[in-house]
Amino acid sequence: MHEHAPPRFNGDLVEHARALTVLLTELDSPGPGAFERAARKLRVDPSVLRRRVLALESFVGGSLLQGRGADLHPTALGARARGDAARLLAAADALRSGVEPPPRVVVGCTEAIAAELMPDVLGALRRRLPASSISLRRLGTEACVARLLGGEVDVGIVRGPLDATNRWPRALRATWLGADRLWAVVARNSALARARRIASKSLARAPLVLYGPASATRRRVMSVLGPLGGTIALEIEGRSTAVAYARRGFGVAFLSLLAKHAPRAAGVVFRDVTRLFPSSGFWLLVRDDGASPSSRGSGAASQLASLTVLHARAPKRLHLTES
Repeated sequence: MHEHAPPRFNGDLVEHARALTVLLTELDSPGPGAFERAARKLRVDPSVLRRRVLALESFVGGSLLQGRGADLHPTALGARARGDAARLLAAADALRSGVEPPPRVVVGCTEAIAAELMPDVLGALRRRLPASSISLRRLGTEACVARLLGGEVDVGIVRGPLDATNRWPRALRATWLGADRLWAVVARNSALARARRIASKSLARAPLVLYGPASATRRRVMSVLGPLGGTIALEIEGRSTAVAYARRGFGVAFLSLLAKHAPRAAGVVFRDVTRLFPSSGFWLLVRDDGASPSSRGSGAASQLASLTVLHARAPKRLHLTES
């Protein structure tokens, strides 16, 4: 009886994996044109990149992408292939150099967590494991969960309801980090800064400085202020930018922080308005085996997760500087 030989890939599988990784990274950015941006980074024509994706789809036996234009995104198979491609590239790099790469941990989190919490966590991890390598990925909740399941992310910090323990997929283990405390940021000389108590109607009457449509904070704020007539006067990216425009009187900005983290910045006043909006919190997610297959340093992933819980629950003053 003759054994069938495994299917061979017709081409350079490593370069095709690199092309898929670059393309999916570009799809993380909002707006159309991901194929064109990725092709420029790869220094190939977009038609070449599309042929490489088709070749990979033929090899794996299914579609890697779905949707069109700005709605283009990876399928479940595409999310899994992304993790496989990342491991293939890492193995190729190790084979070429002849040196075992250091333990690598991929963390998925929001911009707020990356700026507010991760510097302390990664500083502590570096002291324990100086050779560890960390990749921080700015991901929303849905994308982070998908990549945890696909093996591309090792540790995820996401937002969810306070009672979300049973909401997450069974393959993931969830740890509560703390409530999502919402702060209104107003100019120091404004009426809202002097008010003894702030009501939803008062906020809705003010110009609002908020983040882009994908922002969970924007959705949380507008779910209450939108029906009251609140309008977004200025759309920005980044917390420091939000504070800078609030300082200059453009309107009310909002910051979402861990419960025990209090913001500080010159020229503005921070008012805790959590009670006015739907409750939310931060959760730490890892695969139920303790680390995803993409991590060659499961010990590093486990230690990073433990340090994240420790630092998330510790009081901290967050000093926001000029953007």
